[in-house]
Amino acid sequence: MIAQSHSIKVVALVAAMALHVAVFWRPAAAPPPILIAAAGASVEAKMGSSFADMAVGVMTPTVAAPAPVAPTTPAPVMSATMTGVNPVVAVQVEPAPAPDAPEVVEPTVAPVVPPTPPVTPVVPVEAEAIDNSPTTSIRPTARPRNLAQRTTPVRERGNANQQATAGSNNRQTASTQLSSGSQASSGDSAPVSNAAVTNYPGQVMRRISRVRRPRTSEQGAAMVAFSISANGSLASAQIARSSGSAALDQMALQILQRASPFPAPPAGARTRFQVEITTR
Repeated sequence: MIAQSHSIKVVALVAAMALHVAVFWRPAAAPPPILIAAAGASVEAKMGSSFADMAVGVMTPTVAAPAPVAPTTPAPVMSATMTGVNPVVAVQVEPAPAPDAPEVVEPTVAPVVPPTPPVTPVVPVEAEAIDNSPTTSIRPTARPRNLAQRTTPVRERGNANQQATAGSNNRQTASTQLSSGSQASSGDSAPVSNAAVTNYPGQVMRRISRVRRPRTSEQGAAMVAFSISANGSLASAQIARSSGSAALDQMALQILQRASPFPAPPAGARTRFQVEITTR
């Protein structure tokens, strides 16, 4: 029983090896048969026809020679090689060049040629002739000795009427000049007199305002009417509107008396005035 199991193992091993060999080994193509001309009948050859082969006995295992095992080529190992990833480099985009600006053509200004002044022809100047005469002395000539003997001019007679007429004409011209001068002086004095007439009321009021007023406990205003004589003295003064106080009215009249005499009024100037005097 043990021998049988051992043989079974050997057979199984041989069968496994034969199966592997059959997988990896392919039989070569059989050569074509060689044909030989036969001379007679063929004799069949058979193996194992001896008596010993047909005898029953102990069965010995037939060990088959192991077939040569073809070397197995190891499959190439595909190793994944990690290639380094190139870093992303930022590419600077250059801006597109701006189109060339059109050249500004400056207008050419023609130079202004000033007008040429007319050329005055040069008149040749003749050279003065040199006087070769001898120079005279600058000394005064000597006086003649007979100075006492002078000739007296003889008056012409017969033209007395002409001289009288000329004298009368001269007198008329002088009188005309005097009359025109007087008219001019009167015309010039007219604006001066008008200015004096216009400024006279202001002079009178300034004269009254310069008088110092007495102090009093009463307050009021009195209107005083007055007139000035030709020499500037106070001709008349009266209360035109009372202040309501007799003392204040009397004080206003006293202020006018102190302000007189006034400047003499010019011809044509007003001489009657009304002034309001207020006590402080």
